[in-house]
Amino acid sequence: MPQKDILIFGATHVGLRLARRLVKEGFSPLVLDELPSPPEPAQGWSYQCLDFSDLPPLKEARLVYIVTDEDKINIRMALAVRSANPNLQMVISLTQSRLGQKLSRHLSHFSFVSPPELAAKRFANAINLPMPSSSSSPCHFETTAEPQLRQPWRLDPLVIRAILFFAVLALFTTIYFHEAESLSWIDSWYFVITMMTTVGFGDISLRNATTLSKVIGTLLMIASVTNTAILFALITDSLLRRRLALSVGRRR
Repeated sequence: MPQKDILIFGATHVGLRLARRLVKEGFSPLVLDELPSPPEPAQGWSYQCLDFSDLPPLKEARLVYIVTDEDKINIRMALAVRSANPNLQMVISLTQSRLGQKLSRHLSHFSFVSPPELAAKRFANAINLPMPSSSSSPCHFETTAEPQLRQPWRLDPLVIRAILFFAVLALFTTIYFHEAESLSWIDSWYFVITMMTTVGFGDISLRNATTLSKVIGTLLMIASVTNTAILFALITDSLLRRRLALSVGRRR
């Protein structure tokens, strides 16, 4: 390939690493960015300061990488490059992979990579796979399937404790009102549940009860409301954490 037929838009970490990699492969790419000078001395690759609103001549280019740190700039430049040269092979960097998938359906000779997604897969594989031997090249990426986490979903221990507290509280207060207010077991249980759920139909009340029963009833209502709020908060947190695990693709 002739020299300077590979263009890299963006002197970012990805762009400079890509330039060094291409130099090792025997190419001499041209890095373009709005910076007056490159972040590091050019070794085997060239640098040119360029306003991203103006594209350089693309007639001699065969491959273009667009790897700035902003997706909106990458997309805008990709559309400009495609408008200037419909047959030019182009690779861009996108944080949002869904945007890349949509662009792939509308642009020809187009592909994209998502650095955060690639990094996440490498980190996940590093946890679940054995470490490579020291003789392996640091630039070598094995095409191994990402291991799926098949761990069964388990209820949060805090949720279990809140439910147990609710049950113990209901049990002891049922026994108390059965003995103190001469209620049958079922009536005492019914009365306790209506108080704990703040329903209070009024068919059974503590209006004529002893002072101790009123105090215990008051404490029961406060403890029940507090525990119910905590229980719903823990359940919501547990469901949200599972939803986040599903959204990042670690569990189907």
